[in-house]
Amino acid sequence: MSFLETIPRLDAKGGREPEYGWGKAFKDSLPLQGCAVLVLDRSVPSTKHLKDELTLMGVSQFDVVTNPNDFFRFVAERSYDFVFCDYNIDERRTGAVILEELRTRQPANFTGSVVVLSGDRSAAALLSMMEQEPDTFLIKPFSAEELSRRIIRIHARRMVFRLAQKALNSKQYDVALAHCQEILRDFPHYDKEALKFMVDVYLAAQRLEQADTLLKQQAAVASPAWVDLYLGRLCRSRGERSEAESWLRKAISTAPHYLIAHEELADLLVEAGRFEEALSMLDALHTFAIPTVRRLRRLSELAELQGYDERKKNYLNRLIEKSLGTTLVSASDFYRLAQHYIEANRPDEAAKVLSRMRVVVDGSEAEMTEGMMLAYGHGLQGSTDLARQELEAIAKKQIAKGIQLSIGGKIMFMMLCARLGLVKKAESLKLQLFKTVQDKATLARIRRIEQRSLNNSGAA
Repeated sequence: MSFLETIPRLDAKGGREPEYGWGKAFKDSLPLQGCAVLVLDRSVPSTKHLKDELTLMGVSQFDVVTNPNDFFRFVAERSYDFVFCDYNIDERRTGAVILEELRTRQPANFTGSVVVLSGDRSAAALLSMMEQEPDTFLIKPFSAEELSRRIIRIHARRMVFRLAQKALNSKQYDVALAHCQEILRDFPHYDKEALKFMVDVYLAAQRLEQADTLLKQQAAVASPAWVDLYLGRLCRSRGERSEAESWLRKAISTAPHYLIAHEELADLLVEAGRFEEALSMLDALHTFAIPTVRRLRRLSELAELQGYDERKKNYLNRLIEKSLGTTLVSASDFYRLAQHYIEANRPDEAAKVLSRMRVVVDGSEAEMTEGMMLAYGHGLQGSTDLARQELEAIAKKQIAKGIQLSIGGKIMFMMLCARLGLVKKAESLKLQLFKTVQDKATLARIRRIEQRSLNNSGAA
């Protein structure tokens, strides 16, 4: 008997999702036969417990790693059906950060289910875990029964949607929709998942009107927060900002801890130039949720746009500490913190920040930034002509050697050129940035930096 045959077909009237126990049909099916599992955990007893129980369910490959770098290497090189991640694997690089990395820079071949393990029962930790949308989580210590119940539930869902997912991945949208109709017929207890999957198919196929119709039909019957979120996204994609805002606020009202709805509403407010509202909304989340790298980055940008320099500095310091040593680290964050100190006429502090950036950028860019800081220091000491000559030499060297600066590097170079009176070079860098940068908040920040730098150029 196959595993799929052990899943009961519930009638359309009722029946909740079945619980899976250790009955004969279950045992005979070896439900996880042939599955591969990766575990990121430093606890030997915990990994042994997992291995013993999952082996009984048929797992054939069981890999254990004890640090995040190995975890990402294994995920990139191999195929896994399940990955288990200990939330407390590292004091700084927590499971929440690792999941944010996985979701942000997910390898194209990764299709596994994500399970978070945690001994932390605090509301903030749980919300932080759920924000990254793992398939499930287990609170340590967990029983064999609880493990099997959670894992088999996930695996059952994977098996039911396997053909539909395969068709979606292959862009066979009509085939995927046909499989969804079969799921609605044969497994009505998966009706919510099937309807959401159909919406995802319509969106992937750019059939926006059909997605809109299906969502509104669902909203008329029962409107869970995800429906409101999707309707908000659709309205936003059509440029209907007012309607999008209404749907997103409705999602937040329905589920106040639905953090992705807060994030998307903040992005919408940024698009509308309502930076103060977006800043207040995201900052308020810290009362009950641990900030993600993405949220800290957005908060630092908004604080800068509103002229809250001290708040910007604090956000950036927290952001760098949280992202350093992860794949989420960005040279732009270091540049922006250095810019804060430059504007405060503290080049020594800016130099310290940029020296830490060496682990993020290549050697040629790091060498250029050191030269920029040296030139700016000369400008502050009154040697403006020398500073300008040094910056001009740096610009010629960049062109001659074909050095490609990161976005943050170009913004900083533009800033220093403007402050030292090299207006044409600053304007050229600004035009380059405007051709490549799409984010509205970043574009507004570039304009603000240019204006403030030009205003201060006489003091350089």
